Amino acid sequence: MEPEGNIENIRCPSCALVWNLSGESEMLLNSTNDKRKKGTDNLRLCEVRNETHAGFIFITMNENPVTLQQYLGPVWDDWENYHSDEWARTSAATVAVDCNWKVPQDNSCESYHLPTVHPQGEYWIEHDYKQCVFDWCDEGHNRMAIKMGAPAESLQSKNLIIDEQLSAMLLAWGLSPEDFHGREYETRLALQKAKRESARERGYEIADLHDDQLTDAYHYNIFPNITISYAGCEYVSMQRIRPHSTDPTKCFYDNFTYGAKGSESDADLEGLGGKEWLHEGEKRQFFTYGERLMNRRIADQDLSIVTGQQLGLTSRGYSGVTLSGQEGRVQRFHDVINEHIATGS
Repeated sequence: MEPEGNIENIRCPSCALVWNLSGESEMLLNSTNDKRKKGTDNLRLCEVRNETHAGFIFITMNENPVTLQQYLGPVWDDWENYHSDEWARTSAATVAVDCNWKVPQDNSCESYHLPTVHPQGEYWIEHDYKQCVFDWCDEGHNRMAIKMGAPAESLQSKNLIIDEQLSAMLLAWGLSPEDFHGREYETRLALQKAKRESARERGYEIADLHDDQLTDAYHYNIFPNITISYAGCEYVSMQRIRPHSTDPTKCFYDNFTYGAKGSESDADLEGLGGKEWLHEGEKRQFFTYGERLMNRRIADQDLSIVTGQQLGLTSRGYSGVTLSGQEGRVQRFHDVINEHIATGS
């Protein structure tokens, strides 16, 4: 069996017993021998609850779960506005990493690592956490909104430029980078206007999006281990960190990207505006960290620090964590974990 894809039935690789997708054994269904059928109810596969939203399938092992809409809370309506149900997967990778699963998730709950881990972004995405929006909901999830499509506010004291990345973003929507020399901070609003005017004719569905959603990164940490990031109206990435079954110092990092309807034509653009994923291919890649890269620069940079952080957690010099005021979402993440442990839910 392939590690992923579509199947018509489920076959045991040892005894070759086959079940249909309803969990019933086809051998028993096709049998006319009543004695053979007697006492075989335990051969039916167990069911799990699953629901879909925004193109993602959610599965729970909880026997008495709330609905997915109840679980997601206010996140449900945010995602619905993107109409991403039919967006196409453009890249996928699963990476075995030597760190606890909570390390990458902690990093997703703060933004102060942007200037150091992703320095190339300072001319097209906001790097000052004071300019970002952070919030969380009672359901245990949190959100970060980061302005994108213009230089970071922290660059005001430096010589501003329209770098190659921002130029590619502008050109993709018919805007000339030369027109913004001396007014670099106007590019974000110009991109919003251009997208509002021409996105629909290119196949994008943007009617329900606010102007800032056309350009900005909306980053959702879904408790406990999923991060969904919408990058403007053009694509969404899904990051899922799965614990290793026996070793708490290891995990599996899944990173998938999905392009919006209309984004297909962007694959032919010079520079791609940061969308390297359009050339990656749909086939899922499996490898161990250090063997190769995912070819998603930001995701590769994120992984470049987590193994060192894991070493730090086990260091003799580590005596505990001190969180700053801007790390409220990190603390909230661990508070929710502790609540579940305390209640046994």
